[in-house]
Amino acid sequence: MKDPQKLQRKLLDVLNKGTQHPKINPPASGYWSSDDLAAVAWVIQDHVNRNDEVINCDPLKDWLEEYRFFVADRK
Repeated sequence: MKDPQKLQRKLLDVLNKGTQHPKINPPASGYWSSDDLAAVAWVIQDHVNRNDEVINCDPLKDWLEEYRFFVADRK
């Protein structure tokens, strides 16, 4: 995934589905900066690491993998 806006929309979709997730206050409007995405990814990573209920096929874990791939692809 090379488009950060698609990554942003995908996370917002996951968060809006009502599954257990950390409280995130993303920017209210517009697209997130790379710093915003990094901050949100840090919160998601912390949630995944601390929550035993997160399983391998969890949407948050999947999003985090896509974010990591996005960051690695940009380097």
